[in-house]
Amino acid sequence: MVQLDAAIVTDSESFRVTGQCLEPLYPFKPGTIRPIPALADECIPTEDATDWTCKPHQGVKFHDGTDFNVGSSYRYLTSGTWWAVTFPSLAIMLSVLGFNPLGDGLRDALDPRLTR
Repeated sequence: MVQLDAAIVTDSESFRVTGQCLEPLYPFKPGTIRPIPALADECIPTEDATDWTCKPHQGVKFHDGTDFNVGSSYRYLTSGTWWAVTFPSLAIMLSVLGFNPLGDGLRDALDPRLTR
């Protein structure tokens, strides 16, 4: 199944599409599973490898021309686009919550094994 969430893709078509949309810190060398630097010059893990410190490649910019660094990344993620996630999330939540009573009502009306 084709996915557009780069964190969970498992097929080659999804890798190709997400690879064209997103540029990773370390992509894979074509035909191998060996990572090669792209947006980061180096990434150094902690002792337990749960945290990584990456040094960004110099001269990399976002689509709007701002420098690629931690400060601009944080500003981009928190810069008034809260509504872009909040409203779709609420719509999904209300849809899911609405299906629960609908399913209960259909089960009560149509299940012949229920005793009344």
